Amino acid sequence: MSERPRVGYDGRLAIEPFRGMGRYLRTLIGARQGSLIGFCARGESSESLALIGEGARSYPLWEQWSLPKQISRYGIDVFIAPYNTAPLRLPANVRLVLIVHDLIFLDPAPLSHSLYQNAGRAYRRLVVPRALHNAHCILTVSDFTKSQIMRRFGISAEAIRVIPCSIGAGWFRNNRGSNSTEHCIFTVTGEAPSKNLGRGIQAFARLARITGDSALTFRIAGVKSKFHNQFKRLAEHLGVASQVQLYGYLSEDALREAYRKAKLFFMPSISEGFGIPVLEAMANRLPLALSRGGSLPEVGGDAALYFDPYSIEDMAQVMRRVLIDTTAREELVACGTKRVRAFTEEAVRPPIEEFWRSIL
Repeated sequence: MSERPRVGYDGRLAIEPFRGMGRYLRTLIGARQGSLIGFCARGESSESLALIGEGARSYPLWEQWSLPKQISRYGIDVFIAPYNTAPLRLPANVRLVLIVHDLIFLDPAPLSHSLYQNAGRAYRRLVVPRALHNAHCILTVSDFTKSQIMRRFGISAEAIRVIPCSIGAGWFRNNRGSNSTEHCIFTVTGEAPSKNLGRGIQAFARLARITGDSALTFRIAGVKSKFHNQFKRLAEHLGVASQVQLYGYLSEDALREAYRKAKLFFMPSISEGFGIPVLEAMANRLPLALSRGGSLPEVGGDAALYFDPYSIEDMAQVMRRVLIDTTAREELVACGTKRVRAFTEEAVRPPIEEFWRSIL
């Protein structure tokens, strides 16, 4: 009986506190993590993953120079590259599993205020086209991103597996939905141009003027603190500085509380590869006002009303309808409560198990 292949993975973005891509990797490896070999840079460590830390901290240098050496040294047969990039030179016998969450970095978007984000975008543009053609297996999170990969790179449908993002059972415990008397719109986003937060704040200001509701607030989670001032200045310019509240990373408990205090979940992104906060909002029985960008209609389905992410007026009017139309709100919540069950960890377990059978 032949030995099972040794599987390794890049664990760097799954180190606490992690975001969507790190969470996706953790769900994918699940209980198998003890039999896998995770890698990170020297000086990094995780509270819950056993990672081998070697090599430079600079991500491109580590991924293209240090990581291939680690893969060779530890006799890896299958390597999982989970974050839209991959080492371009692997030992000849190593099979590459490439996870592509989105192709937003290929879109003609404005430059970010973050040098790190701009450098990352340029790096992905260089690496991903080659990595896609080097991959033994390609995973992605939505049919939307799968179709983009096929169209842009001529890769066959059979070469790409879709395993959607998911949320754990904890999001459904003791959840009676929003019982808040606060007039609060909530979003979980970031500072990248594709997140379209500037237009989102403008749409909120327009909504506040339309409704005349000075108690209406817009709570924004997920924006790094060093970028808060640019959005605060915009809110001040629009006359809604006291109504716009910015937060950075929130723990899961703090996120739950934020959802419970909201009347509406709003996502203005120009494009999303998936949109995990949409699942969290549905699990918390919130009605959704979502952009038509990227995969959001695929994820939100009939649990949302949709708007043009380039139209401030359309955003404001859709949010207004969700806030004032009680019947529409109740229908959206009912649809979301049903729809989110298709994205639980239990629901996505079968395609995950099928993936592991295919590579082991």
